[in-house]
Amino acid sequence: MSVSEACESILEGLEAGRIDIIKSIIDHVTNNKGTDFLLEVLSNDCCQEGTILHKAVRIGSSDAVRALLMAGSDPGILNSNGVSVLDSIDDTSFPSLLQVFTEDLFRNIAGSATDRIIILLNSGISLDVVDSDKTKNSCLHWAASFGSPDTISLLLARGAQVNALNSEGATPLHDAVLRADPRVVQLLLDSGSDVNSVILSGKYAEKSALDLAEGKEEISTMLRDQSLKKETNVTEEPGGNVEKLDEDKNIDTKKEKAGLEEISTITSQELKSKSLKLALDRRFGLLWPTPQVVEQLAGADVEIPKHLYLVVESQSNNRISAHQLLDVWDLFREDLEGLGYSASVKRFDLSGQSSAGPGEIQLAVNSSLGEQDFTLVLTEKKIKMIGGGVTGVQYAVSTFLQILQLFRNVGIPPVSIKDRPMLTHRAALLDLAPYGRLPTVSTLLNLVRILSNMKLNKIYLYSRLSSTPDWQLNYSPGDLISIDRECSDRQMELIPALDIVQPCAFIELPKYTQVFSRVVSCFSSLNLVSLGPCLSSVIFSAARIIGCNQVFGQIWNILSVPSNTQLILCSNSVLNLENMVEDFPSSVSLIDYGFQANYPFESNLHHLSRSGNPVLCCPGTSAWNCLIGRPQNMIHNIAQAAKAIAEYGGEGLVIANWTGSPALTHLSTALPGWVLGAGLAWNTKAADTINLGVLGEILSHHIFQDSTGGSGSAVVELGLAECSLDQVYPDQQLQTSLLLSSILRPGNLHLEKVSLEQLGAVIQTSRRCLSKLQGCREVVEGEGEVEGLLQEVTLGAELLLLAARLSRGLLQAGEYKIELLQPTFKTDIANKLLALIEQYRAVWLSRYLPGGLQDTMLHLSNLLTLLLPESSQVTL
Repeated sequence: MSVSEACESILEGLEAGRIDIIKSIIDHVTNNKGTDFLLEVLSNDCCQEGTILHKAVRIGSSDAVRALLMAGSDPGILNSNGVSVLDSIDDTSFPSLLQVFTEDLFRNIAGSATDRIIILLNSGISLDVVDSDKTKNSCLHWAASFGSPDTISLLLARGAQVNALNSEGATPLHDAVLRADPRVVQLLLDSGSDVNSVILSGKYAEKSALDLAEGKEEISTMLRDQSLKKETNVTEEPGGNVEKLDEDKNIDTKKEKAGLEEISTITSQELKSKSLKLALDRRFGLLWPTPQVVEQLAGADVEIPKHLYLVVESQSNNRISAHQLLDVWDLFREDLEGLGYSASVKRFDLSGQSSAGPGEIQLAVNSSLGEQDFTLVLTEKKIKMIGGGVTGVQYAVSTFLQILQLFRNVGIPPVSIKDRPMLTHRAALLDLAPYGRLPTVSTLLNLVRILSNMKLNKIYLYSRLSSTPDWQLNYSPGDLISIDRECSDRQMELIPALDIVQPCAFIELPKYTQVFSRVVSCFSSLNLVSLGPCLSSVIFSAARIIGCNQVFGQIWNILSVPSNTQLILCSNSVLNLENMVEDFPSSVSLIDYGFQANYPFESNLHHLSRSGNPVLCCPGTSAWNCLIGRPQNMIHNIAQAAKAIAEYGGEGLVIANWTGSPALTHLSTALPGWVLGAGLAWNTKAADTINLGVLGEILSHHIFQDSTGGSGSAVVELGLAECSLDQVYPDQQLQTSLLLSSILRPGNLHLEKVSLEQLGAVIQTSRRCLSKLQGCREVVEGEGEVEGLLQEVTLGAELLLLAARLSRGLLQAGEYKIELLQPTFKTDIANKLLALIEQYRAVWLSRYLPGGLQDTMLHLSNLLTLLLPESSQVTL
C-alpha cells in the first residue's frame, strides 16, 4: 500500500461516515508499514482541503477528528492556501470540534507525551483552555494530577498560570499534594505556587495545601519550609545566595527538619525489621519473590543429602489428603533431579505426630495459615515445609528448590522463612495476536512452570475476536484445555481475556456471543473473565448513555458466562467519569492498563477508588517493537504500578506482554518483566529496593539456572544498550527502536543525532554479552527449556550486533544509503544476516507456532536483498 492509496482509503471511510473503517485502516497501516509511514500519510496534502484532518474538520465529524488526532495527525500543518486545521474551524457551525482538540491536549498531558504536547501547542491550541465549563481545570491542573515533572516544566515554560483556580477554587498545588508526589510539589513551589491558598468549595472546601498534606511527612515539611520563607521574608539573590533575615528562626527550622528526617529514618528501619529479617548470607537475598521474613538461625550449616525422605502429615479432618501433598511434590520432581537430588516417601503421619528427623522433609498443612501462606525451616534436625493449603505447600517446595540452586554443592546456613503474598491477584498476560510471538503448546507449558515457580497464580490469554463464528485462535480447543489443566495442576488460574477487533454499537455485541461461548468453554474456571480495552469501551459508552443497570444486566448473557463470574473491565476510558463508576455492580473489577514509564497509576487508582470495586494495575514488559527489551522503562513502569496498588489497597498486578509486528523479539525478552512483576506482586515493598543488577542475578539463578550470573546480566545489558540510542529519539521510545528500524527500514533511518561512539559502545556490549552467553550455555549443558531460552537471548544479541554494525556503516557512508556502503562490508553483513535467518528459522520452528514466522522472514530477506540485490530472497 502506497501513501496515496492509504490516503484514498481513509478519505473514502471519512466520506462514508465510517469511523470504524478509518480506525481499521490506521491500525492496518501502523501494523504493516509502521508509525513513520502512518505519519507520512496523515501529513500528506491529499485532498482539496489539505490533509485528511482538514477534510474531517470541514465535514464536522468530531469522531473522525478524534481518531485522527489519536493516530498522530498534526493540526499545525498548513494546506496549499497556508491555512492550518484550527484556522479552518468555524466555531459557530461546529462548536464541539474545538473541544476535541482540547481533549487531545489534556489526554497527552495526562500521558506525559511532551513531544505531542509541543506539537499541539505549536498548532495554536491555547494554554488557557479548560477541560470543561463545569470543572474548569487548567492544563497545569491536569499535569499536577497526572503528568511527569518534565510535562509540568514544559507547561510552566510556555506560560501556564501556576496559581490558576478551577471551579472549586483549587490550584494545581492542591492537586499535586493530593497526588502525593514530592517532585511535583517541589516543582510547583519553586515556580511560585501559593502555599496559603484555600479551596473554596467541594469535598476539600476550606483546606489549604498543608491541610491536604496531613500524614505525608515529606510534603508537609516542604510546604512548611516554603511558608516559613514567606513569613521570614527570605530573599534570593540572582546568584543563588539566600539572605536569611531571621537567623534564629532559620536555625530552629533546620533543627525541626533534621528531627523529622531522623524520625522518618527510624520509622523506615522499624518497618523493615518487622517485615523482613535480613539473613547474613547474601544468597538468601536472591530468593524471589523476596520473602517477608528470612531469619538465619544459629547452628552449623545444613548438608542436604542427595536422597531425601518425605514424611507427610495427613489431617484427621481430611480437608487436604496426604496424596494431594504428594501431587505437589511430584510437580517439582524433574527440577529436583536436575539439581542432582531425588526423593521418596518414607511414611505418613497423623497431624501433630510427625517424627521427621535429619535428612527428612516434613510436609504438612496448618489450617490457621492462609491458603497461600507458608513456613520453611532448614536445620540439622529436619526440614519443615508447612503451608496453609496445597498452594502454600507448593510455594514452600518452590522456595526450597531456589535455596538448593543458590547453595549448590555447599552447606546451607540454618534458616527460618515465613511468607505470605501481599496481593491476591498476581498474573501474567500473553497476547495471542496471530502475527506475534506465539509459543508452541510445549513452550507455553514450560512457561506456565516458570511463572508458577515465581509464585504467580494467574495467566491471562488475551485475544481480539471478530463476530465471525469460526474458531479464530491459533490454539485449538484441545490445546487450551491442555494449558488449562497444567495451570490447574500448579494452583494457577487460566483466565480468558476477551476483546473485539474494532468498536461497535452495544446492540451489535450479541453477534459475538457464539464466538465468546466457544472460547470460554475451554476454560475450567470462569470465576474471572477479563474484557479488553475495546470491548470495555463499548460497554462503558453504552452505560453512559442508557445507564449501568440496563447495560450490565445483559453482559453476562452476551459473554455466555455464569452470572457469578467476576468481570474485569479496562478502566482507562472511564477514569474521568467518577459519577458513573459509583454505579458499577460489585461483580465488576477494574483494571488500569499502562505501559509508559511515567504512566499515572497512582492518580488513576485514586480516581477509581470512588467506585468501591476491586482494582488492578496492568503495566507492560516493554518487550514489543524492539530487539531485546527496554529494562529501564520496564522496571520503572512495574514498580510504579506495584506502589500504586499498595497505596490504594488494590487487588493485584497483571504484567502484560503485548505483541508487535514483525515479531523479531522472542518470548524470553518478556521474562524480565514477568519475573519482576511476580516479585513485586508478592512483596510490594521490594519496589523500593529492586534494581537491574539484582534482577539480572535473579534471572540467572532462577530462570537460566546459571551459577555464573552472566546470562541474566547479559539480558539486562543488551536491553540497556539498545535503549541508549533510543534516548536520542524520545518520540520513538514506545514505538520502534532505532536498531530495529535499521533492520526493518534501513533506507529511512535518521542517524543525525547518533554518534559513532554510541554505536561502537553498543557493538562492544553485544560482543561482550555474546561471550557471556556462550560461557553460560557451556555451564548449563542442557537441551531443554533453559537451553531454548538461552538460544533466544543469543539470537537477540546477534541481531542487535548486526543492526549496530549496519547503522555504523550507514553513518560512515554519510547519506544513510545502503548503496553507498563498501561492497566488502555489504557482503560481510549479508553473510551474517543469512546465517541469522537460518538460526531464526530453526529457533522459531522449534519453539513457536509458524504463524509469525513468514512476516519475520519477509523483513529479514528484504534486508538481505537490499544488501545483495543480485541474491534471491530467502525461501519462506
